[in-house]
Amino acid sequence: MKTTLLKNKEKIYSVTGKVFIIAFVLAGIYLSYINNTLWFDGAYSMAMAKRSWADILKFTANDFHPPLYYFILKIFIKIFGSSVFVARMVSLLPVVFTLILTRRMLKKYFGGYAFVLFVLAFLASKAMVLYSLEIRMYSWALFFVTMTHISAFYALQTDSNRWYVGLFLFFLATFYTQYYAGLMTGIVYSIFMLYTWFYNPKRVKTVLFIALLSFLLYLPWLIIVKRQFMVAVDDFWIADFYWTDSVKFVLSLFTSGGFFTSFVLLFLFAFSLISFVIKKSKQFEDYFFFSGVVGMVCLLIFGTVLSLTVKPLLLSRYLVPAGGLLWMFFATQAAANLKNDFQKGLIPAILLLLSINSFLSLVKIPNERDFISFTETTSKKIGADDVIVMAAPEVSGSLSGVIAYLMPGHVMAMTHRRAVRSENYVLDYHNSPFDINIIRFADLEHFKKRKKWLFLPYNAKERSPESYVTGSKVSHVGNFGWVDYQTGYQFELYEIEASQR
Repeated sequence: MKTTLLKNKEKIYSVTGKVFIIAFVLAGIYLSYINNTLWFDGAYSMAMAKRSWADILKFTANDFHPPLYYFILKIFIKIFGSSVFVARMVSLLPVVFTLILTRRMLKKYFGGYAFVLFVLAFLASKAMVLYSLEIRMYSWALFFVTMTHISAFYALQTDSNRWYVGLFLFFLATFYTQYYAGLMTGIVYSIFMLYTWFYNPKRVKTVLFIALLSFLLYLPWLIIVKRQFMVAVDDFWIADFYWTDSVKFVLSLFTSGGFFTSFVLLFLFAFSLISFVIKKSKQFEDYFFFSGVVGMVCLLIFGTVLSLTVKPLLLSRYLVPAGGLLWMFFATQAAANLKNDFQKGLIPAILLLLSINSFLSLVKIPNERDFISFTETTSKKIGADDVIVMAAPEVSGSLSGVIAYLMPGHVMAMTHRRAVRSENYVLDYHNSPFDINIIRFADLEHFKKRKKWLFLPYNAKERSPESYVTGSKVSHVGNFGWVDYQTGYQFELYEIEASQR
């Protein structure tokens, strides 16, 4: 009777896990459908994907990220078309793969209940859902990091060559997707080497060979990484960094729609961590999945020390690829340490409520009405030969990047200090995928016969548009402001009616 009851529970957990994966897919599609807006990072990614394969290598060499994600995005855009929705689906896809393959592993070794905890914790974490939709490389980095860890676990458990091959492919792919994700897999891989030494010493040569082969295949790009790092140290856009920022970055992984709900999610993870620490008879599986948490902590320490001593180079989103390992540790520990049926029912119920709350908070964010109005207005009014004037220093790369993507082929004049900053590697459109010609404000005199348009942010210190175009008349075209899941910006568009002085 007890065996039958356990089997029935396992069937329920198995079906429930599938339902939550489907729910995640539907939620991701809906959140993508209601938000077709763009800001700089998304515009940059889509502009990059439209370039040739050679151009992608060229421009990523001048950027601060590796090229693999852009190659993947380019393939999908060539097949399904270049739209914001398609690009968001490209980011959603690897997370779906992550959930499916994680389910297979957790269900096999820890039971279906462990996966239910994993997927609900994943859904409850706003950062995990958010970066599953961002038109950037972080969801693919999450997939590669998680699958590197799962492949290593399978390799130790089964000693199968196919999992060592998978380990090699995912390990290398991580480094070609995002640098911090690559560093984390490097840390976790080092721990995996120690596991191999103790648990399967005959495979030490295999593990060392994978590390050596990965290094050799990454060596050509490593030379570029060195140059990118030197450029970043000289001029990267992050202004300040304090050690407290590291705490905020970690806490961002537990954000779940509100302060109280975020605290609850953090508390549940802390419970699993304490359970691990006080557990007397720890097994190999306990230590193995804890190594993922260790890897994230080591990465955080490295990024913090680097940012405090050399140059601020750490952002909260760089920790997102570690999210899969974080919640796998939580799921395996909670599943093993929850003893009675009440606890086993209460925790998923709480996580489900957190997931719903997190989803509802994301639904409220997007506002694309002005984005649609803006694209319609500019497509009708601004001609291919017109010049765009961007007011500085308040105007951010977010706005200028989107305009560069939406209106390719234009001349864009940056006023004052912004003209100087436009020449760095972050926003130098001459060394980026954007098809736009950046000029200094002073050089507008060479374009006297062309019609000009002024973009003036609401937060500009000088509200008078005439102060940016002395000697010219301006007419107000419209106010615009749209909100993406992470960024909002408002600005006014003016037509410069008279020639420059």
